[in-house]
Amino acid sequence: TAQAGYLTSASASQLAFAPPVSEGLLKLSGAVLGLAIATFYVLEGIARSISSEKSKRLLANFASVCQGSFFGFALGVSGMAIPARVATFLDFSSGLSGWNPVLMAVMAGAVMVTLPGFKKTLSSPKAKPLLEEKFDLPAKTHVDAQLVLGSAMFGAGWGLGGICPGPSIVAAVSKDQKALAFVATMAVAMVVADLFVDQKRKD
Repeated sequence: TAQAGYLTSASASQLAFAPPVSEGLLKLSGAVLGLAIATFYVLEGIARSISSEKSKRLLANFASVCQGSFFGFALGVSGMAIPARVATFLDFSSGLSGWNPVLMAVMAGAVMVTLPGFKKTLSSPKAKPLLEEKFDLPAKTHVDAQLVLGSAMFGAGWGLGGICPGPSIVAAVSKDQKALAFVATMAVAMVVADLFVDQKRKD
């Protein structure tokens, strides 16, 4: 089963649908959320006031660091860096009694926050990022064998391991040996895949 993958044991608090959350963690999460909103308002103001391309590049890199930091914190707070939490969402071997819907709640919350903004922004023909010339959107819109195969491999790895790229990096910060091994192997596989795809394009 999916639980037999990356992490084979987990405490009840890790697998529970609504594990107890400390008041301190709630306050910290609220503070980080407020900091994230304030940071991006400040970055927006700075971005609108500068014209130098070098300054824009530096600001874009700083914005990426902020985005990654807030995203990683959110993954940690939501428990998505705990492989068993994901594994019990994908495992129906025990029926609904052993199924954990936490991942679905996290995904639903993310979509509700993101979708309205994306739809409003991308629906405007003149819309563009503050620090880029245009949005970097995928040009390929059709389903082909490469997409199907890649999706199947990703799903199989996610189900067996209970973890995907973003949460694995968050977990690796804790110096967990399994997480570090996962990230190292993932990095090698990504390089090999890129070389294979580039070679295929040249051919």
